[in-house]
Amino acid sequence: MNTYLLIGSLVAEEPLATCSRDLKDAYEAENGPNKPTPVPVMQTAMGNRLYFPATGIRGALRRCSRDVIRQHVIAATGNAKPWSLDQHYLMTLGGLQSEESDRASVADVEKWRQANVHISLFGGGGVGYLNFVQGHLNVGNAICEDACEPTIFSGARVDDFSRDGRQIAYLSDGDIQSLIQRSHSVKARTDMAKQLKIAQKAWRDAKASGGDVDAAKAEMAALEDQIAASKKAGSVSVKMARAGYQAIPQGARMAQRCRLLQSNPVELGCLLAALSEFAMQPHLGAHGGTGCGLVSGEWEVFEVLSTGKQSLGMIKLTPYEPLELGSPALLEARSAFDSYLSSGKWDFSVPQSS
Repeated sequence: MNTYLLIGSLVAEEPLATCSRDLKDAYEAENGPNKPTPVPVMQTAMGNRLYFPATGIRGALRRCSRDVIRQHVIAATGNAKPWSLDQHYLMTLGGLQSEESDRASVADVEKWRQANVHISLFGGGGVGYLNFVQGHLNVGNAICEDACEPTIFSGARVDDFSRDGRQIAYLSDGDIQSLIQRSHSVKARTDMAKQLKIAQKAWRDAKASGGDVDAAKAEMAALEDQIAASKKAGSVSVKMARAGYQAIPQGARMAQRCRLLQSNPVELGCLLAALSEFAMQPHLGAHGGTGCGLVSGEWEVFEVLSTGKQSLGMIKLTPYEPLELGSPALLEARSAFDSYLSSGKWDFSVPQSS
């Protein structure tokens, strides 16, 4: 068994935006709704630092590894759709939870690790009858090396017909009437939302003072029903303000590391192949459509020996360029993975008990 370390950094070539649902809910509970979606902040010994979560990095690498392997399977079998839906979930998410009891032995797990290097590397929570398989790859968060404030992006939807009234000339009479009705519906719903806030306050006041709670509650329910009915009509406010979002600033350097535990050269080569695939589309996080998400990176690779860490060379990831592997040792690991694929001694099916 081998232990490998990748110690290096990612650089935000474009702003990086990301936010979990839990973080967004907690942020809105503290700061109120319709605030720019936050980015995560981590407490460190040097103070608070913005960071990009390991889950986003790991997910991107997992999908890249899946794509590399699928491309090989297609070439080897001539089948352009070689995997079932369950196999796709196995390779992408680690499988689906099974109702089968855990009957797999250590030998069973090891056999499937040899057959499916992808699952051995990334693991999964629903790997057929094996159920949970611990992945050998640990991926760390990308933590900003320097203190910095997030970049804030905001904006508003603008009615195109208000921006350029000439566009109405291209609508039919029926569509012009629909536009007018939708505008009225949006205004009415906005007014009802304001009335609902007043009714909610009246209900809270009634509860606190012992007033007519039932009447206030009935008024709230009536307004909620009216708003729901208005939404069902299909009107959409094209002028609705957008909350915006925060992002790790462009140019920020983030310390990042990975570990491969109880691993081997084939698994290291699989990770290098995933990084090579990722280098062709090195995008992380959200809002790629508005110029966010591009990253570059570099890592030094070490093998842990009884005498300490031994450097195996450098990896350099430049966007849209082939991954640079800076030593024969790293090229040998990549070759070991390629030989594994060429051998045909793989099985990417969902493990089934015999």
